[in-house]
Amino acid sequence: MVDISELNLGKFDMVTALNSIYYLDDQAIQDLVTHLSSITPVVTFQCNVETKINRSDTHTFTKASIEYAKQTFANCGFPRIMACAPSGYNRHVVIGYVGETIPES
Repeated sequence: MVDISELNLGKFDMVTALNSIYYLDDQAIQDLVTHLSSITPVVTFQCNVETKINRSDTHTFTKASIEYAKQTFANCGFPRIMACAPSGYNRHVVIGYVGETIPES
């Protein structure tokens, strides 16, 4: 994930990261999302807000949150943001859009 900008893979309609981005350090996340804003208009992150799991770094809980994903998208080139957070489900999805409008579901 941290090397994606060096791979020169071209453009994508959408990029999806499921339960993975929040294991990177904060700067690597910022750099990755900023790069993604230059190669795709839509990014989907799956968060994991489960608190009953063991994580060696407690900051990972913050980075796996909806709020962190939304703030990262807003700061890194995805001004339109939507979260899908059904009650009782711990792996919520946050979608960032570069375009003027959010596509209808």
